[in-house]
Amino acid sequence: MATHRARERGAAAVEFALILPVLLTVVFGIIEFGWAFGQQVSLGNAAREAARTMAIHWAEPGAEAEAIAEGLAAAPLIPDASITFTSMECAPTNPDDEPLSVTAVATLEAPGLTGWFNWLLAPERVLSAESKMICGG
Repeated sequence: MATHRARERGAAAVEFALILPVLLTVVFGIIEFGWAFGQQVSLGNAAREAARTMAIHWAEPGAEAEAIAEGLAAAPLIPDASITFTSMECAPTNPDDEPLSVTAVATLEAPGLTGWFNWLLAPERVLSAESKMICGG
C-alpha cells in the first residue's frame, strides 16, 4: 500500500511539471495583454486631450506646448509618450468650408512587461493613438 501511494505522488509531480509551462504562459499572456491594453487606452486619452486643448486654444501663444502638456497629464502612467500634431488647420479661409480640425497623434515605444513574448512580438513594439477634434471646441 505504501508503494502505491508513493507512485501516486510521483504521478502528481509529473502532471504538475507538464501543466506548469502552459499555465505560466496563459498567466503571463494575460498580464502582458492587460499591460498593453492599458497603455493603449492611456495613449488614446493623451491624444484626445491634446487634440481637444489644441482645438480650443489654437490661436493663443504657446498653445501647442500647453496641449502636449495637457495630453501627457491625462495619461500619467505613460510619461515617455510623445504627442505630435499632424494637422492644425484652424484658421478658416472661407466661411462656407466644412469645419476645420486638429489631429493629434500619441506614440509610445512599449516593450513587453514580462519579456515572455518578445520572440513572438516585436521586442520594441510601438503603440500609437490618433484623435481628431473640430476647431473651436
